[in-house]
Amino acid sequence: MLFGVTYSAMLVNVVMTMETFIVTRNLAWLAIFIPIHALFYLVCVVEPRFFDLFQLWGKTRGIALLAGNVRFWRAGSYSPLVLDLPYERGRHRAAPERVIV
Repeated sequence: MLFGVTYSAMLVNVVMTMETFIVTRNLAWLAIFIPIHALFYLVCVVEPRFFDLFQLWGKTRGIALLAGNVRFWRAGSYSPLVLDLPYERGRHRAAPERVIV
């Protein structure tokens, strides 16, 4: 942690502040760092892993929201079928044997 926030929160804050400064070309916009840092500090007091969890949510559920799969499948899925991808050697998994009794 750095100044009461996680490193990922500090990185987001610095990037947002620098982008705002670059776009506006006004040195006064660098002062926006303090209220954003205070907001992130309050978030990290409640849940220190918030930014890590939000990143994981974005990798799983967020992509499905953008792709439209959540409305159709009600899950973060690209396909309802099991994908049969080959292993490193290029071989596919063996099909399960069916036992008829």
